[in-house]
Formats: sequence, structure tokens, C-alpha cells
Amino acid sequence: MERIDLRRRYPGVQAQWCDGKPWARRTRLVVVGVLPDGRWYAAQGSLGDEREPPACAYTGPHAQHYARGTARRWMRTLGGTWVEV
Repeated sequence: MERIDLRRRYPGVQAQWCDGKPWARRTRLVVVGVLPDGRWYAAQGSLGDEREPPACAYTGPHAQHYARGTARRWMRTLGGTWVEV
């Protein structure tokens, strides 16, 4: 696992979940995707939060599994009702 800086751009999005209206400032997002170099990542953030949201990148044969597992843990930790966008 490696911490990465995405600066609110989510390349290669494979799945995205939110816990509110997609345009609302308090809506929290969790994203899973693939970087151009083949690494899978999981990222979280809020549309109204100006700080850099955390993102984790994974490499190897099980990278997708790890990224999706990280996203599920974040959604459980943050709570609420999550829907795929």
C-alpha cells in the first residue's frame, strides 16, 4: 500500500459511491479506480472539504481486491447509506 496525491482528479474510475446528493457540498465520496501505470487505488473525500482526501494505491495481482476492500472499510467507518453513482 502506498499513499498517493490525486488532487481531486480520479483517473480510471471503476466504481464511485456517495452518501448523499452528488452535487451537495456535504456529500462524502469513496472512489475505486485504476491509475495509468496499472496500480489500483481507493480514495475518499467530500465535495465541501478543501483538504486533500486520502488515497491509497495497490500493486500486484490482488490490487483490485485490496482497493475495493479499503473502500468498503471506509464506507463502514464513515457510516450512513451509500449508493453507487
